[in-house]
Amino acid sequence: MEFEELKNTWSALDERLKRQEALKENIIKEMLKSKSGKALNRLINYTYFGIIICLIVIIPLAYRMTSTYFGVFKTSIFIMGIGMLLLSTIIGIYNITLLNKIDFTKRITSNIKLIESYNIRIKKQLAGIYALAFIFIALAIIAGLISPNMEIWRWIAIIACIPVAITLSIWEYKRIYKLNIDSISSSLKEIKELDQEDE
Repeated sequence: MEFEELKNTWSALDERLKRQEALKENIIKEMLKSKSGKALNRLINYTYFGIIICLIVIIPLAYRMTSTYFGVFKTSIFIMGIGMLLLSTIIGIYNITLLNKIDFTKRITSNIKLIESYNIRIKKQLAGIYALAFIFIALAIIAGLISPNMEIWRWIAIIACIPVAITLSIWEYKRIYKLNIDSISSSLKEIKELDQEDE
């Protein structure tokens, strides 16, 4: 009889430990999903912010281009600048649709694939945008060199823009994209590992 009681007590204790372990795992999963959700929202909000900035900057550029004739070369630089901003807007909208497909209530593997796909795309997109920005700055310098009456303050502004643009580009990639993408990716992989342990 004592053996049976001991066996039942041990079985009840084992069941209780299993329930506690399952509860602990569920809490960890929810915390990881919450962390991923915050990182995802930061990416989406930053992309919306970028789209709004692009659309706001297009307005004065388009007005300046249409109100004053600068010649073929300078006008083509304005057109290129507006084209870059429109392209960035379209890319931003596409990225938001891709990010909105990530759903933490669905299969983890599909979410991992989506965030990995987004990571590859964002690297390619940023490389392309930064290359175009470099060409744009180079053309602005050439336009300044061929202008007979280029004011000194314009040169200072162009030269000052280069290190600022480089610094902001590095900050944007590391602090916005890489940090949040890595956070989502590592959290999803941890959740996947926990799910595999349960199987």
